[in-house]
Amino acid sequence: MFQRTFWRSLVAVLTLIGLIGQGTWVLAGTTGTISGTVTDAQTSAPIPGAHVTVSSPSQQASATSDAQGRFNFLSLAPDTYSISITSAGHLPVNQAGITVQADNTINLSFAAPKQLQRIGGTTARANTDLVKPGTTADVYSVNASQAAAAQALGGGGALNQAYSAIASVPGVFVPIGQQGWAQSVYVRGGNYTQLGYEYDGVPVQRA
Repeated sequence: MFQRTFWRSLVAVLTLIGLIGQGTWVLAGTTGTISGTVTDAQTSAPIPGAHVTVSSPSQQASATSDAQGRFNFLSLAPDTYSISITSAGHLPVNQAGITVQADNTINLSFAAPKQLQRIGGTTARANTDLVKPGTTADVYSVNASQAAAAQALGGGGALNQAYSAIASVPGVFVPIGQQGWAQSVYVRGGNYTQLGYEYDGVPVQRA
């Protein structure tokens, strides 16, 4: 009786060991691990709370670094992953081509550069700008000195380069290739038929 009980107990123990061993063999070699740290690139201090994402065609996972800047992904399917890291006050960090193999652990370290912060701004504009926000003037004056200074720009029709002087005024466009008098002039996006001229204060109506 004792001998039969002994053999039954021995068979039960061996069966249990076999099942445990078989279960371990089945689970082994199916996933891999990525571990790493995130530090400040300037001070080498750990960065807690960094958001870490790993992605591959087969899987995507996210984690947050702890107080020592460490993060872990314990059950990743074998594949090639990309890692992206974001944290407040630092530039994003990305790395691709990280191959995870079954039953292997990859240890990585990342240094995140600080992000420049804008603490203020100002805008300056000269009071003499002809074209600026709020400008509604639609009258421009070209005198003899302006015409002489603009001769180097070229112009049409040998009319003492008057059209070159007109074209030098901000907001005014004179198409090239025109000759003689009555050339088309566009002021502030208006049509050339909407213009009038005056010489020495005397209005000249277009035909």
